[in-house]
Amino acid sequence: MKTTLASQSFRDFLSQTLREAPRKLPATLLALLGYYSLPLCAHPYLLFSLPMLGPVLACGLVFLTQPLASKTQLRQPQDRNTMRYLMWATLVSQMVTVAEWAYFSPDHSFRWSNAAMGGLALMALGLVVRVAAITELGKYFANIVYIRHDHQLIQTGTYRYVRHGSYTGAYLIALGIGVSLSAWVGVGVSVVVLGWAYYYRIKQEEKVLTDRFGDDYRAYQLRTWMLIPFVL
Repeated sequence: MKTTLASQSFRDFLSQTLREAPRKLPATLLALLGYYSLPLCAHPYLLFSLPMLGPVLACGLVFLTQPLASKTQLRQPQDRNTMRYLMWATLVSQMVTVAEWAYFSPDHSFRWSNAAMGGLALMALGLVVRVAAITELGKYFANIVYIRHDHQLIQTGTYRYVRHGSYTGAYLIALGIGVSLSAWVGVGVSVVVLGWAYYYRIKQEEKVLTDRFGDDYRAYQLRTWMLIPFVL
């Protein structure tokens, strides 16, 4: 029964993603332009190199699996600018990573090195975790800090272990991009800048969830990890 429900949830997620993809495509292309084209303006040919294929595809899929966003959402007081901070943190993270690889790496060809394989594995794991988390949340997944009138506390799937599985997935993808390009300064910047942005957003979310669910949510916090199992 659980397998059937999970399969149906994934089909619903996939159907919705494909249906909304044309409307999300302009914002996705704009984000990719900022993240990858601008840092490579002095070496535009690198955008079409094999090492950039994984980062561009992974980041594009992250944006295409986001709910449709609007300027009105970004001005919601309950969100406390968390979406804006995440957008800017992601921009800084990716631009620094790509610029480091483009201008300070001695070799821009793709090689099956430990770093490349490890980074690709992190990106793949991040995508799997993110899709699983979004599928599990269903209609409760949103761009901003927001509680629906019929909101439920999801504690199944990835949420048995981490409270913010979609962020775990996106964080792994960002780190995987840096590792795959051997951009270690970029990895460090991603850890700090994205880590702060996610921590700030999570704190706002957990305040709202605690106000809504009270002791049930506090008990859930005690038996789960915030973002990364056995670490945080």
